[in-house]
Amino acid sequence: VPPYPDSYELYDKDRGWVYEAGKSGTHLSALCLGEYSASIAINSHGLRDIERTYDKSPNTTRILMLGDSTVASFEVELDEAMHSQIEKELGQVDDSANYEVLNGGHRGYGTDFEYLFYEQQAYQYDADLVVLVFQINNDFGDNHPNLRSTEPEYYPAFKQIWGVASKQENQVISLVKKQ
Repeated sequence: VPPYPDSYELYDKDRGWVYEAGKSGTHLSALCLGEYSASIAINSHGLRDIERTYDKSPNTTRILMLGDSTVASFEVELDEAMHSQIEKELGQVDDSANYEVLNGGHRGYGTDFEYLFYEQQAYQYDADLVVLVFQINNDFGDNHPNLRSTEPEYYPAFKQIWGVASKQENQVISLVKKQ
């Protein structure tokens, strides 16, 4: 059995890759030698989440979670994913309120692509709160072409932008390279 028997990504000229709307299958975690498997279903908007509309229901507090594989949570079933657990907990705190917590996580994205996802699509969800989950162990590298481990052609939207770095950005890059 190949480590990832089902692929959910499609090439996208702006974001490198996106999830294929309507795709479903089983994810086997290659890093754990298949110990973890989960059913994966990508909704009609290309998110690993239940079907959601862009229009928010009245009296609903909507939270959008952005992040990489930690938020996408392919290693667990959807009801065990971080966003599902938060939505459940919020509903137990105040059963008179309606909360929706959306899974905007994409495996392999850094904050650059999370920003593009928000700017191009996710803003339409009209979230009351956007939570960005930043993984310090890999997001620094995912956010700069001199630090990331993948080939630059997967990052077409940022080829020209990265030519000029701010003084603060250069300081962060220097700190990361020293560690």
